[in-house]
Amino acid sequence: AEDFGPSKDREEFRRALCLNGAPVVLYLGKLSKVEGIDLLMDVIKTTCKAMPNLRFLVVGAGPEEHKLKHFIESHSLESQVMMTGWVPHEDVANYINVADVCLLPRPWDSCSPFIGPESVWKAGEYLSLGKPVVAPRMGGFASAPFPVLPVDPSEMADAIINYFKNMTKKPITPHPRWPESHRRLKELYTRLGAI
Repeated sequence: AEDFGPSKDREEFRRALCLNGAPVVLYLGKLSKVEGIDLLMDVIKTTCKAMPNLRFLVVGAGPEEHKLKHFIESHSLESQVMMTGWVPHEDVANYINVADVCLLPRPWDSCSPFIGPESVWKAGEYLSLGKPVVAPRMGGFASAPFPVLPVDPSEMADAIINYFKNMTKKPITPHPRWPESHRRLKELYTRLGAI
């Protein structure tokens, strides 16, 4: 976790993915109901319609992958939405790095610590690379400062559109707490193991 970061040049990788100069929204994760596939599709449809130059990068695979592919085709969004399928974790930072905004569309009813920590880790990875995150109002995100933009699920698309309308060209400073969080978590697990 301490050395999590991109291994490829951002602009070169954007060109390789044919994202040259386009605003890019990233969803990274399992394509499933628990992770918010239905909300993801709503956000894709609304943002792509409002911003024809927008590119949506979907990195991941899962049981709802065919549903998303069908949705993209049936709404003629192939030129705006790129699905990569599963990628190895060592490549994840490269994909996050090409994004302008990252998305956590997990619905409220599955925002539970008992479901799994994937969204929390995902947010940490996004933030560690200085990416603004659009996420539902939940747990630790509810009062989080920018770059987390906590919104009601129905407002996610509008939050993305407004971000691009109002964004500055000033880069966001990467979240400084990732290495410190890793160290503290490791310390906690070490202490728990001693009990």
